[in-house]
Formats: sequence, C-alpha cells, structure tokens
Amino acid sequence: MKEIKNYISDIEGKCADINGVIVLPEYRGNHLQNILVEHLEKRAKELGIYNIVAEVTFGNEYSLKNLRSMGYEIKTWYQKDENIKRYILLKRL
Repeated sequence: MKEIKNYISDIEGKCADINGVIVLPEYRGNHLQNILVEHLEKRAKELGIYNIVAEVTFGNEYSLKNLRSMGYEIKTWYQKDENIKRYILLKRL
C-alpha cells in the first residue's frame, strides 16, 4: 500500500494490486483476463477492499483497452526499468 500511495496519493482504505495477467497465445480471445479480474474484484469486495490497482506495460494495447472497458482509469505511469514503462490504473469498487 505504501508503494502504491507513492503513485496515487488519494487512495483511502485497503487496496489490491493486479500486477500482471499473462494469457498464452493459444488461449487468447476467450476473455480470460475479464474472467480473472471479475473474480478478483468479487473476492476483494468480500474482504472489504474497494480499490483495485492494475499495471499494464506500454504497448500492450489489448490489455489496456480491456481494463479500461472494465472501468479502470489510467492514473499515472512509471519507468519499471531502462526499457519498460507501465501504466498504473485504478478502479474503485
């Protein structure tokens, strides 16, 4: 939580972090990311967690579009290392 607050300062209460969802090419198109994220959101609510943060690597337009369609909002981005930049998205349940 402390690390997330460095990027998104207005988060109050508990927070869950979806750091990555990897779907192998042969399984793409089956909406697995949506299914997994919906399950995680449901479980988070059961645990009293109402802030979900997700990270998406720049260039992963499919994942970014998918999460945005599920109500995630781009809040900021960071430089993970010399070659990788990642968006940080937030959804309040």
